Amino acid sequence: MIFFIDIRPDYVCCAKHLISIQPDFKEQKTAINEAVEAQGFLFELFPKYHCETNYIERYWGAAKRMARDQCDYSFKSLEKNVPKILDNISLSKIRKFTRKAWRYIEAYSKDCDGLNAERLVKKFKSHRRILTDD
Repeated sequence: MIFFIDIRPDYVCCAKHLISIQPDFKEQKTAINEAVEAQGFLFELFPKYHCETNYIERYWGAAKRMARDQCDYSFKSLEKNVPKILDNISLSKIRKFTRKAWRYIEAYSKDCDGLNAERLVKKFKSHRRILTDD
């Protein structure tokens, strides 16, 4: 006996799937998205991917490192110092983080695996692009 399973993209298997394909549900923004945009800011969610392709991870790492250096392990001190620490990370350092993230993105877009991408990012020919094996 042979059974066939319907795997068409419009196949509705449950209520969750049925709701997720409705046009008004697809167009609805998240509550956080609406709150941020109501304040006049841009809202952008990064897709889930490796942290080396997202510069904000390097920014947070630098902030945590500075916080550990200035920490006396009290909540009041942390509460007072974190805004200063976040503001003290220079724009030039943030730009360096961004350039490095873009080099990783470029390496991965050339179908490199993790180790190969690391090699290409570390040994770049110029500040604008990664090393190529050409």
